Amino acid sequence: MQHYKEHIANRIQEEHDHLRFLMESVSQSLAQPPMQDFAEWKLEQVWALRDFRNVLAKHFDLEEDGGFMADIIDTAPREKRKVDQLHLEHAEFLNEVESITVELKRTPGFSEVRLLRDRMTELLSGFRNHEALERDLIGFVYSQDLGLGD
Repeated sequence: MQHYKEHIANRIQEEHDHLRFLMESVSQSLAQPPMQDFAEWKLEQVWALRDFRNVLAKHFDLEEDGGFMADIIDTAPREKRKVDQLHLEHAEFLNEVESITVELKRTPGFSEVRLLRDRMTELLSGFRNHEALERDLIGFVYSQDLGLGD
């Protein structure tokens, strides 16, 4: 069982790294003026956002249904409020990516893209804070299981 928990914790960390890379890539793409027709560029960005949202949703499935959140509540029921907050943030992140995508589709020209890039930057900042809380909870709960906690 401990091997499984280590596997989940390592996988979540690897996915956090990958998601940060994807978010930064999308944000940088939104910052670069199109080298081709704006409509073609915009479609590529919309697809990149759709792909990113799918990866993010799968990652949240792993966290929510892969066991680590249930392990936190089982091991430290007093942390349920933090787990509930993480669940809410998952929905907020997915909704924000969808909102950015919809707004990009409506955007008539590159000059309006700056606001969307700023929103992606804010999303990345929020995700980093979200990750830090998850990392703390994973470390606390799994160290308790090993008898390494305070």
